[in-house]
Amino acid sequence: MNPQEASTNQETLNKIENQGGVYVWDSEVFTVAFIDTPIQNEAAALLTRLTGVQQIAIDSSQLTFSVLKMVARIPGLESLAILRSMLDASQVEELQLSVPELVLVDK
Repeated sequence: MNPQEASTNQETLNKIENQGGVYVWDSEVFTVAFIDTPIQNEAAALLTRLTGVQQIAIDSSQLTFSVLKMVARIPGLESLAILRSMLDASQVEELQLSVPELVLVDK
């Protein structure tokens, strides 16, 4: 990751934290989560600015499917956990084509 990407990541993570998200970003793992706070489309769109993020967990109760698709297509994303999903079977299938691991969690 170059210095510009690292700077953009930190700026984005600060915004994510201000909106109730949490993260772990170190040499071994890069994870972002909005679990206890329902995330809005604008905050979810911030996730697409991150470089090197490996895992994302989000409460999707207030997200549109188009935003979920954008998040699932983040380059290098290994795992997407979606809480409070309102997805139908065809939407789940479409997301599974975009991310190596898709986990649907009822909470």
